[in-house]
Amino acid sequence: MTYPIDKEVFVKRWCEAKGEADESDREFAEALVNCINKAYKRGVEDGKRSCK
Repeated sequence: MTYPIDKEVFVKRWCEAKGEADESDREFAEALVNCINKAYKRGVEDGKRSCK
């Protein structure tokens, strides 16, 4: 992954794909994108440390 995921876009598309998404679907999508972006940031940090 070369960049973090835009949270608003991801959640919007997730809910659209679900069809009749409710609040729990939105909460799940937000939690998922938060985890993905956290992993991305951790990977960037690890990469910077390995280049020192």
